[in-house]
Amino acid sequence: YGNFALAGSIFLDSRNDESFKDPYSLLYGHHMDNSKMFGDLNLYKDEVFFSENQTGTLILPDRVYKLEIYACLVVPSSEESIFDPQRWQGDIDDLLKFADSNALYLNEIAMEKAMNSTDGDPQILALTTCSSEFTDARTVILAVMKPYVQQQNKTVE
Repeated sequence: YGNFALAGSIFLDSRNDESFKDPYSLLYGHHMDNSKMFGDLNLYKDEVFFSENQTGTLILPDRVYKLEIYACLVVPSSEESIFDPQRWQGDIDDLLKFADSNALYLNEIAMEKAMNSTDGDPQILALTTCSSEFTDARTVILAVMKPYVQQQNKTVE
């Protein structure tokens, strides 16, 4: 909203379209205590938590997306495959391959659906926060964005 916040806020990479229409969108958030901002993203580094928590929701002013989480990675903040969203605006196949090769954990079913999508390239959302494995480490969660569609008072995927 443009107001000052001492702790900052979750924000979309400035190179992304603010309407979330890009094939790959990148959200940053601080790792904060008490589950604030992206304080819980690091929970995905636990295999059991990852396997039990593979969906989410992205609510925008004009639409809603179901998120199918397909990968958890720990990468340096300089990793261009994650932190250069313009790299994937044409074709995200190599991003899917990068995740497949570098993820701590993968949701194979969501990954296969994304790779074999008949609706063209899927939209991918990356959520990232600081991590403590090494200097400038970042935890990254990758999710496929599926729009919810309203049809005669029903919500369908």
